[in-house]
Amino acid sequence: MTPEDPRGFGLGVARSLVPSIGKFWYYEGETLGYRMVYAWFPEPDVVLAVGINSQPDANENHAGKLLETIHATLHNTGNL
Repeated sequence: MTPEDPRGFGLGVARSLVPSIGKFWYYEGETLGYRMVYAWFPEPDVVLAVGINSQPDANENHAGKLLETIHATLHNTGNL
């Protein structure tokens, strides 16, 4: 995984590299208007779970940005 090729996928679990938060593994699932995003950050071994009650199209899917904002907030307050 590199900045040029930041993603991987297998068995519904994907990995990603976001420069502001580093490497992490995640799963995003949806059903009947609800979505869940689970992300595991190896450093510092933390799992974040975010539930969203929507099914947006690709242009309106901000789940990744929401997860990045939550991670930054926890990191900046010393809770991560």
